[in-house]
Amino acid sequence: MILDLAGISSFTDFFVICSATSEPQLKAIANEIEMRLKEDHGLRASAVDGFPASQWIVLDYLEVVIHIFHRDKRGFYSLEDLWGDAPRVAWEATASARGFGASGAFTPNSSTSKIKIALGGIAPWPLGP
Repeated sequence: MILDLAGISSFTDFFVICSATSEPQLKAIANEIEMRLKEDHGLRASAVDGFPASQWIVLDYLEVVIHIFHRDKRGFYSLEDLWGDAPRVAWEATASARGFGASGAFTPNSSTSKIKIALGGIAPWPLGP
């Protein structure tokens, strides 16, 4: 899920919230995001917090903060409800030629297109409604 916080937050423009079903998957998602953004776009997180055993990892790219939760922790913290007044941003998925499965590119709508992030071979699912 992608939340547009540009009009309601002073510290970031977007939250990307995704779920993992295990601690190894949580670590793999975080590592893949960091690697793809570094290799494909030259971007490094300004801060990384959490670790797989905490079941919540946060990657802070300033304009975009990525929250990777174990699905149980995601339900407990419920950032989607906490930031319920934030508009949801549509996710555009494309086919991957790298064999990773679904690939996606995050493109905010035209009124908020400040940033584009390619997430390589990972799709932020299951995200829920």
